[in-house]
Amino acid sequence: MKFAQEIHSRKSLSIEKDKLYMELTEKHAELVGLHLGDGSLIKRKGTNKLRFQLRGDAISDREHYESFIIPLCNELIGFPILGKEVGTVYYKKRNCFGVSVESTHLAGFFEKLGVKVGKKDELEIPEWIKNNETFSKAFVRGLFDTDGGIYYGKSYNQKSNLNKVGVVDIASTSKKLIYGTSKIMSKLQIKHRLMEYKKTNGEKNYHRLRIQKPNHARFMAIIGSHNQKHLSKFEIGEKFGFCPPYTTPLERGKILKGELNPHSLYKRD
Repeated sequence: MKFAQEIHSRKSLSIEKDKLYMELTEKHAELVGLHLGDGSLIKRKGTNKLRFQLRGDAISDREHYESFIIPLCNELIGFPILGKEVGTVYYKKRNCFGVSVESTHLAGFFEKLGVKVGKKDELEIPEWIKNNETFSKAFVRGLFDTDGGIYYGKSYNQKSNLNKVGVVDIASTSKKLIYGTSKIMSKLQIKHRLMEYKKTNGEKNYHRLRIQKPNHARFMAIIGSHNQKHLSKFEIGEKFGFCPPYTTPLERGKILKGELNPHSLYKRD
C-alpha cells in the first residue's frame, strides 16, 4: 500500500506541486535553452491555466521538432504531467510548427526549472544550470538549436568563391542571456566575440555571440546539436571544406548521400 502511494505521488508531481521527486537533468537544461530561444509561457486570461509553446520554422525546423523536441516534451511534460502526448500547432500563414500545451498543472514544473511566466524580456540563465558544466552545455545546445545557426562565409584572404569560413551565431534581444551564455563559453574555453546591433526603428537592440573557424568546430564537438539543419551544414563543411549558402534540407541531404555535387550549386542564379 505504501509503495502504491509513492508511485501515485511520483505520477502526480506537478498536480501536487511536490518537487521532491523531480530530479533536474541534462534534458531539463536543454528544454530551458529551447524555451529561452523559441518558447513562450503565459497565463491564460480568466483561468488558472498556463500555456507553454515552442515554435520554429515549419520547413527548416520541422525535422528537429519531430525527431527531438516533441519526444523530449512528451518525456518531461506530456506523459508525467498530463498523462498524454503534447499537442502540436501549425500556422500556415506564419510558416511555423511546434508544441503547444495548456494546463493548470504546469506551474510547479516550470517554477522548478526557474522559468518565469509572462513576457520574455531580459532573460536569466537559472543558477542550477550555470553551476553545472553538463547542464550548461545542454542549455547552450537548446538555445543554439532555436536562436542560433551555423553558416559558412567566404574568405576575403583567398581567391576562392567557395564558402569555407564556418561561423556559429547565437542572437537575442536579451543582453543578460547572451552575456550569460558568453560566460559559459569562456568556462568551456571556446573562443568567441560579442556584438551589439543597434536598432533605429524603435525595436530592441539585439546581441550576438559569434564563434568563427576553427573554433566553430570546437563548439560543435563540445556543445553539439540536435537540429539536423545545423548538423547537415556542419557535416558538409567538414567533408568538403566548404558549404554552399542558401541550401535546402533536401539539397543538403542529397549532398551528404553523394547524389548532388555541392560545386554545382554555385552555378545557379
